[in-house]
Amino acid sequence: MLTSKISEIVTPSTQSCFDQAFAELVRELNAEVGDGGYYRGLVARAPFLLKATRVEPVGIFLKVRCLPGCRVADAWQEMVSAQYPEAGIKVERDESYIYLWIDDPCRLSSAVMVKLVGEFFEVHANGFPSIDGYCYVCTKGESGVLRQSAGSIATICPNCMAAREHQKISEERAANSSSVGYLAYFPFGVLIGGVVWGGFWTLYDAAFLWANTDRLIFPMVAVWLVIFLFGMAIGWPLGRILFNSGIARKISPMAIVVLAMVLVIPFGELLYSAWLIYWASGYFDLGLAARAIIPFAVENGMQIALYKLMFALAAGGVMFETIRQKVVRLRL
Repeated sequence: MLTSKISEIVTPSTQSCFDQAFAELVRELNAEVGDGGYYRGLVARAPFLLKATRVEPVGIFLKVRCLPGCRVADAWQEMVSAQYPEAGIKVERDESYIYLWIDDPCRLSSAVMVKLVGEFFEVHANGFPSIDGYCYVCTKGESGVLRQSAGSIATICPNCMAAREHQKISEERAANSSSVGYLAYFPFGVLIGGVVWGGFWTLYDAAFLWANTDRLIFPMVAVWLVIFLFGMAIGWPLGRILFNSGIARKISPMAIVVLAMVLVIPFGELLYSAWLIYWASGYFDLGLAARAIIPFAVENGMQIALYKLMFALAAGGVMFETIRQKVVRLRL
C-alpha cells in the first residue's frame, strides 16, 4: 500500500505548469471552489480543504478533517520525503486535522502530485469516518452535510448546525454588547486625545530647547514612529468608548473616525498654542491661541501636514479596528 517510487521529478517549472498540475489535482479530488481561496470536498468520507500558494515559492497545502485519536503515518512520510527531497513534503496533525504540505510542487510532475495526494488519503484511511454523512459534532451518520467556516471544514447534521449557528449569534451578541451611556465619555476622550496630540508638539519643542538649536536632524522613521505611537495611545481608548456605546452599529465607522480626528487634531493644536502663550506670557488665552494656529500651520505647511496625516492614520486606524462590530467565527 505504501508508495512505490516514481522517478519522475521535474525541474522548476513556470507558473503556468504549476497551474495545470494544480488544476489536475483539483479535478482528481472532485473539489469545488470554497471560501478564502480554498477548494473543498470529500475524499474517503473525509472533508478537506486544498489551497495553492501562488507567490514565490509556490506550494500546496492540504487540510483534512480526521477523527479524534487519528495518527500520522510517519513511515509513509519518511518514505516519500526521502524519495522526493526537493519537494519538501511534510505531514502533521493537531486535534482535528491532518495536514499535508508540498513546499515546492514545481519539482513534481502532475502525475506524481496526484499519486502522492491519493496515497496520503489511503494511508490515513483509518482516521476518517467509516459511515456516510458522518456528523463531527454528534458523531452520528447519514445526515451530515459538508460545511466550511473560514479555514475549518466538517460534515455536520442539520440539528448540530442549527445549534452551532445559535451559539455563534449568542457569542456575537455578547461580544458586541453596548450601552448608549458610554457616549457621555466621548468628550473626555476628545479632551484626552487633544492633550496627547498637544503633548507631542510640546515634546517636539522641548527637544529643540534641550539641544539649544533651531535645527535638529532625526531619522524620519524615528519621528514617524513616535507620532504613530502617540496616535495609537489615543486611538484605542477612543475606539473602546465608541464601541461600548454601540454608535458604530448605527453610523458608519469610517464617518465616526473622521469626525473624531476632526475634533482631536485641532483641539490638540489649540491646547499646544495656549501652552506656548502661557509659557511666554503667563496668561492663558484660548482666543489668541486659536488665532496663532493658522500662522503656525502656514509657516510649516508640508511638514505639519505630514505629521497630522501620520497621527490621523495611526489613531484613526486603531479606532476603526476597535469600533467595528465583532464577528464570531462559526465553530465546526
